Amino acid sequence: ATYMAASQHGRESVIFHGEERAERVKQRWTRLGLKDADPYVIPLRAAEDALTSIRDINAMKDGKGIGMAIIDSIQTITLGGKRKYDAQYEAAEMIIGQVASAGGCSVFVSHVDKAGTTHQGAAALAHLVDIHIHLTANAKKSERMLEIRKNRGGRAGFQVALNIQINGLSVGIPAPLNPGSGLGQARTLLEKARDLAYAML
Repeated sequence: ATYMAASQHGRESVIFHGEERAERVKQRWTRLGLKDADPYVIPLRAAEDALTSIRDINAMKDGKGIGMAIIDSIQTITLGGKRKYDAQYEAAEMIIGQVASAGGCSVFVSHVDKAGTTHQGAAALAHLVDIHIHLTANAKKSERMLEIRKNRGGRAGFQVALNIQINGLSVGIPAPLNPGSGLGQARTLLEKARDLAYAML
């Protein structure tokens, strides 16, 4: 998410932090060598405050507005003083609409349970987002695997090895999540059919 926020050339990036202190968020930018990036770092409490900040930034940036808003994490946000799942869903929907009105996109961080398989928060959030990325880490092997579990605009159901180092980020070769099921091949055929349909149109 940090690298994504740093890539918004000519647009503003905002990190709403509910899990970490602002100093820790800013230290990450320095550690990753992203010195030229200068995102807004705003405490995340109430969705109403986040929406006000988004409107204010969009209004003062000559129409360019926010390119990326990162909410870390959705579990920490409240709406109308409530932190129930339906309030989280409504808050996410409102933030997405506000950021999208200026042509930007939103990234919601959601932590997982202790088993590392199910994300916390409203299950309906998975239906709200366009792309669902699941990151798992193996501390013993210093490995990270990035899984694309849903993608409205293209391929899903695959994973890539993710290597984050001080001097940059590298991504491995995509592999299907269930290589023996034949779903990867079926998905590839669907993608080819979709591309052909676009070309014909």
